[in-house]
Order: sequence, then C-alpha cells, then structure tokens
Amino acid sequence: MKQRPPYRDSRHRAFTLIETLIAVALMGVLIALVMVGIQGITRQAAQTKCVSHLQTLGRVALNYLSDNNGWLFPDKFWYRERFPNGIRDYLGYTAPSYQNYRGIDTVLTCPELKRIYPGKFAQNNIVLNRTYSMNVYAARLNPNGSGRLMPGSPQRVAAIPNPTRMVLFTDGGSTSPDSGEFQTTISEAAPPTTLTYPHRKRQNTVFFDGHVEGLTAEVFTSPPSLREFWGNLQREQ
Repeated sequence: MKQRPPYRDSRHRAFTLIETLIAVALMGVLIALVMVGIQGITRQAAQTKCVSHLQTLGRVALNYLSDNNGWLFPDKFWYRERFPNGIRDYLGYTAPSYQNYRGIDTVLTCPELKRIYPGKFAQNNIVLNRTYSMNVYAARLNPNGSGRLMPGSPQRVAAIPNPTRMVLFTDGGSTSPDSGEFQTTISEAAPPTTLTYPHRKRQNTVFFDGHVEGLTAEVFTSPPSLREFWGNLQREQ
C-alpha cells in the first residue's frame, strides 16, 4: 500500500510577508540602537581627548609663566616668529616654521571639532591644526597691535583677579561655519556668536590654575564676574 506523506501542520509554514517585515523592522531598530551607542562612545572618547589636550595646554602654560617670572604670553600663544618666548617650544613643536606642521593633528586639535568641521581641514589650512582659542586678555601684547600692550590685560599672573576663574584656552570659536581658521583669540564680546559648544552643548575650557571645565553658553555670556572670568582690568566688576 502506498504510504501517504506525513501530515504537516500549516502553522509551521514559512514566514508570511507581514512577519518578515516585522523582523526586518526590529533588526533596523537594533542596528540603529547599536549605531547610537557607538556614536556615543566615539563622542565620549573625543571629549576625553579634548579635556586631556586642554590639561596639557594648561600645564605647559603654567611652566611658561613660571619660567618667565609670571609675564603673560606675547600675543598669539603658539608663535615664535614675530615675538620671542611663545609656548610653542614647550609643546615640542620646534621646527623652524609653524608651516611645517600644516595638516598634522597635534595637542592643539580637538577631535570633536575636527569631526564637526571637516571642511576647515580639507586644505590643511589650519596652522598646527589648531582648534583652540586663547582668551585675548591672557596676552600682554595686543594680537592686532604690532607689539603694543594689550589694553586691560593683567600683564602678569600676580595681577590676575582670580586665576581659578580666568579663562586661558577654550574650544575654538569661528565666524565662518566650515572654512578658514578657528579664531586665535576670543574676548567677552565674541562668545554669543562665535563659540561652538561642541561637547553636548558645552565648551571645554582650561583656567589659569590649570583645571578644566565644560561650560555652557550661559556661563560664557553671563559669568558671575566678567572682570574675573575674562581678566579685563578695565572692567570695574
């Protein structure tokens, strides 16, 4: 007698179209969650590296100030060409010209800012790939004054109203969204329009005592004391 094929339960048939679509959708959600997690880890790593760079800049700056009897920086902090005794040599960048370092990531490069503004780096047009900006009142010479003293600058560390609250370096500001260089200096007039707040809407900042904080736009715009925060001695408070 011819045997009949074993009975098959219709419930064990292949997935229906709807079931397949649901499975694909679930996989898409899982992949999206994994990608968000990876991006979060990447940004946290960039944040950690940025803080480390600023801590290095703060430490190097303190060494410079100690070696120079407390006199503040000449003008643009990495320079050696126009005025002597900038901090570039303290950072280990001792080639005859800073042009030798175009296109090379350095301790002056914030990885998050480089990710946000890739166009600024496309032509290797940023000197030392510098993304950090210096408080203009941390200079004893006016960066735009051809060697003249910087009005309002304390000139020496001893004259700084509060070193723990005076900005030294911060994540760079820029007036052009994805081209040109980050600003070399910032001042109390600049923050609302030029700073980037790249780290979860915070600006990594190192102060004159060497500690680093992530500051919001509100702090930069309205600090408890403008005179202490910027170190502008022409301000009464």
